[in-house]
Amino acid sequence: MTVATKVDPDQAVISQYWPQFLPDGRHFLYYQYGSKPEFRGIYVTALDTASSKRILESDGMALYASGHLVFVRDGTLFAQAFDDHELQTSGDSVRIGDHVGYWGAGNGYAAMTVSPAGILAHGPSVGLTTSLRWHERSGTSARPPAAPAQYSSPRLSPDQKSVVVAMTDAATAHPDLWVLGLARGTTSRLTFDPLADWFPVWSADGGRLLFGSGRSGTTAIFEKAVGGGQEEMAVEGVRAANATYPNDVSGDGRFLLFVQATPRGYDLRVLTFAGERTSSTFLGTPFNEVQGRFSPNARWVAYASDESGRFEVYVRPFPAASGQTQISIAGGMQPEWRRDGKELFYISADGKLTEVPVATDGPTFSAGTPHALFDVEIPEPNPPYPTDYAVTADGQRFLVNTVVDQPTRPALTVILNWTADLKK
Repeated sequence: MTVATKVDPDQAVISQYWPQFLPDGRHFLYYQYGSKPEFRGIYVTALDTASSKRILESDGMALYASGHLVFVRDGTLFAQAFDDHELQTSGDSVRIGDHVGYWGAGNGYAAMTVSPAGILAHGPSVGLTTSLRWHERSGTSARPPAAPAQYSSPRLSPDQKSVVVAMTDAATAHPDLWVLGLARGTTSRLTFDPLADWFPVWSADGGRLLFGSGRSGTTAIFEKAVGGGQEEMAVEGVRAANATYPNDVSGDGRFLLFVQATPRGYDLRVLTFAGERTSSTFLGTPFNEVQGRFSPNARWVAYASDESGRFEVYVRPFPAASGQTQISIAGGMQPEWRRDGKELFYISADGKLTEVPVATDGPTFSAGTPHALFDVEIPEPNPPYPTDYAVTADGQRFLVNTVVDQPTRPALTVILNWTADLKK
């Protein structure tokens, strides 16, 4: 195995995806993503050279077929003539389809495929439609506070009057943050950046929100005031080459717990807000540690880890992280604390919202036997593992991001002899 491409550090490259050989079997295309737009796009290089050149400005992948590059911009499918000998495009791009699913930022995937036989197929963005539904401990559900959409990461405000949620645009597959007022049923959009804004976390006083955003090239942590103003600032002290996702702020407002992607998986790190902001690793192992939550007294951290071969919920002391207590049995994720620290909740691997009595005030942590409260139907867990429910301070009600029954799926569009339309 040998390295096929080299990365120029001056281009601020973050990732390279979707390689495809050209007909000569020597040259190949690939998509390059980075924090500098002038170096983002479709590149061509060869197996026996270290040089490459950009042939198309793009925020996603491109496919070569029948003397053309096929690519998606803002949900529209285009084709542009491309000479695979001269390695350059010519003429204007031609629109050949609409409402095509695409995923920008680092991945750059588009829902399209094309064959040498002249058949092209494309599809829409297919995200799960969900509904935010209130449940009592018995499982009884109430009217949802908002219409169904593509939601993730509902988080109740400290005063329990609002919920912030990431809502994904069905056309672009990019989420933004919305705040739902629970008393009057109001909705307010909080972020507007064209790249992903998600993983919201309330500050301890409820005045600001911290969130993960792809606007700086890789997912970094930003913060913004909830009431008034459009100021959005990167959080100092957590800048990193790899993606970071906020998880929780301690009840005293002194610490931020966040997940950082590493070459081996996800680690849990802590940012200290007091004084000069510094961050350090709370738990870094060869496994994935995600969905960290501070106990109400900030003496313990609950999290999910796949160290056993499947995700389970664990608790470790903070800040030492010495020793651990396994909470879930037969699989679990998404831990949440009751505000008095006497219960810990999680979602079991078989889809049950589960409670565990715990003791957090003594010198040692102790946990009782897990007890399933009710069944939930939430999206399948996928990296970087957003959460799908929030619990009220008294532990009596749960706002669950519930999958809406979708008996039909949007169909694929298949075009036979697709290049014939380009000549019209």
